[in-house]
Amino acid sequence: MKHLVLLIILFFQTALVAQEETILAAIKVTHSCSNDVEDSNLSNDAERYLVFDQVNDSIDFVNVLLNLKSHSTGKIQNLKKRVIHQKLSVYTFDWFYSNSYDDKKGIAKIQLEIYEREDNHKYDKATVSISNEEGLNLFYSGQLMFYKTELAFYYNFEKDLNNNR
Repeated sequence: MKHLVLLIILFFQTALVAQEETILAAIKVTHSCSNDVEDSNLSNDAERYLVFDQVNDSIDFVNVLLNLKSHSTGKIQNLKKRVIHQKLSVYTFDWFYSNSYDDKKGIAKIQLEIYEREDNHKYDKATVSISNEEGLNLFYSGQLMFYKTELAFYYNFEKDLNNNR
């Protein structure tokens, strides 16, 4: 019996360690619209962040309202990249999300535009558009902040792009 208990404890410790999560980047939302209605006050008051984190070998996208303790989270798949010009890259992907505030789950199309920072700006600017077949149409813009390093963020995006080929 002792061996079984030790084996179970060892299994759970290993499982917890095996799921390594690293925040790669976050967008501090400063402007937002929901179905063409401007709602930046909600995003600012609730401290909305759009977060990219790495869980093991996949990238998750999280739309979180910190002050409301509410979020939507899920894996990204089918990541694609277009370089428009030297200072603008556009990423598109499918987001398999679930909400913390209701039991809704689904798939949304995401377009992430990253505008490389100008000379003396500290952060890149980013916009995110989220839509689905049910008519959801969200738009966010703000500052893109790299948590690990800028290189780690782009490296993991490029690795995911290569896995989709």
